[in-house]
Amino acid sequence: MHGSRRWRSGLALAGLSAGLVVLAPLGANVVEAAPVVDITFLNINDFHGRIGGDTMEFAATIEQQRAAAAGGATSVALLSAGDNIGASLFNSSSADDQPTIDFLNAMGLRASAVGTTSSTRASPTSATT
Repeated sequence: MHGSRRWRSGLALAGLSAGLVVLAPLGANVVEAAPVVDITFLNINDFHGRIGGDTMEFAATIEQQRAAAAGGATSVALLSAGDNIGASLFNSSSADDQPTIDFLNAMGLRASAVGTTSSTRASPTSATT
């Protein structure tokens, strides 16, 4: 008799637990899954103001990668791991690297780390390039 009482208590607890598991989803809000969004990250580093003869080829490569991105060109973020300026070619360094900054802005650079060469410059633009 003692064993059957324990069995009935266990069965009642199991039924109560199962009822809670079944009832919980009924009262919960149904949230639909967000659609999948494709994002492509293109990363450059150590650009060092290398604007010159190969600049158009570089820009064309970036644009080709944007066009080939799964989510389309608007789903691409161009990023830099730093050292975009400093140790630059004369055509950029002679203008305090403003031509390089303008070029990277025109390319749609979204964010950049500050590299070792960039951080040695006391320029207000080095924090953003």
